[in-house]
Amino acid sequence: MLENLSALAIVPKAKAIAARRLSHSDYLELMRKRSVIEVTAALQSHPYFKDSLKGLSQTNLHRAQIEEALSKDVYYKYESLMRYSFRKGKFGAYFLMRSEINELLAKLRLLSMGFRHHYIIQVPGFLMPKTSFSLLRLAKAESAQDCLEVVAGTPYAKVLAGVLPAAGQKLDYLKCEHAFQSYFYTTVLAQIDRDLSGRSAADTKRLFRMEAEIYNLDLLFRAKAFFSPQLTPEDLKKLLIPVYGVLSAKNMNALADTRGLDEFLKLYNAGRAGQVYGARSADPADASEVSETRALYRAAQKLLDSIAASRSADLSRLIYALGIRQVGEKAAKVLARTFGSMDALMQADEAALTQVSDIGAITAQSIVSWFASPQSQHMLRRLREAGVNFESTAAPSDDRFAGMTFVLTGALSLFTRDEATEKIEAHGGKASGSVSKKTTYVVAGENAGSKLRKAGELGIPVLTEQQFLDMLQE
Repeated sequence: MLENLSALAIVPKAKAIAARRLSHSDYLELMRKRSVIEVTAALQSHPYFKDSLKGLSQTNLHRAQIEEALSKDVYYKYESLMRYSFRKGKFGAYFLMRSEINELLAKLRLLSMGFRHHYIIQVPGFLMPKTSFSLLRLAKAESAQDCLEVVAGTPYAKVLAGVLPAAGQKLDYLKCEHAFQSYFYTTVLAQIDRDLSGRSAADTKRLFRMEAEIYNLDLLFRAKAFFSPQLTPEDLKKLLIPVYGVLSAKNMNALADTRGLDEFLKLYNAGRAGQVYGARSADPADASEVSETRALYRAAQKLLDSIAASRSADLSRLIYALGIRQVGEKAAKVLARTFGSMDALMQADEAALTQVSDIGAITAQSIVSWFASPQSQHMLRRLREAGVNFESTAAPSDDRFAGMTFVLTGALSLFTRDEATEKIEAHGGKASGSVSKKTTYVVAGENAGSKLRKAGELGIPVLTEQQFLDMLQE
């Protein structure tokens, strides 16, 4: 629940960071540079990179230095965004998992090429205190079996054990990459289902599915362009991440079945993939990375916008989302309507709370205890800074229906059932789904059935919609 709330605080900073990103023209300008030193000089003058690349010499610079500086910059920018939820087992920790997998794959790639000790020169020092396994031990590993011992006790051990070569056989790096990428995306998607909900969950999953799909499309494109004879369609299908977004598994397999680059490009450009991710060409000058990045950017922007929109939601939704014990959806609406603002609710003592309809002594004590917690106060400060609405947008009302229970039945024409229920609850009443001796009124629309009959049997007063409306307007 709190993960959803912390996401609201992320949006302003994410948009501020994104506003300074490199533009398409910036990338084209960088492609014209003739050396790493020229690229570094250009980036150091850009607002997005000037702080992270500050101090790098423009006269004595190796490519590995700027690569580590840029990797460090990306990591810390992301960690700063996710500081509210950057905890083990939470969705925000996915970026650390991605970083760990990238380092494992970098080591395994070198081992597959016969370079046992080269990883030591590219170990990212800034990441060493944060990983779940020792990067220094990983650097010293001389075989895939040694790597397995390094990651023992982490989820990666099971993944790596599944792709270790038999004795005397060579490590298959593509198989390793497929296993770890598949683990990453399936794990993240499952974590989203646990930690997020509603539109935020749907938009976030869409973003990751598209990213996985671009990975698959890039893999197929490169295989058709450079390894067509060596990698058969069946080989390629085994290397695809089993995550799909815009395309179905059938569409992706059809692209894998194409014979050569020309046939692949023809099918790709004529289909849904080309429409969403941009046309591809055999000409390197017409690379599709920009179109793919724009597609991902649009998906990410949609997610940010949906999260930002929730900042203006009514106070009752925020109170309910706080997860205060004993405070359900109905109680949250009553509290928002009664106090009108989060500040007023925070100042209320137990005596004031127990005067509110449907708020008993235990619930009042739970509310006061929650707001007294330093952790709660810290979170509320963060939410306020992020621009989350702390005021009730509901129209003022009274408790004329306090203690009354209404049952709605039949086809209503003046209200929807949700609207009628909101009006009942806004005036202190309760809407029930079944008729009993405790029912105060039954509001009957057209074609009312068994509930109307039961009301007659129990002698419960029956109201027409107009009579119910008249009660609201008295």
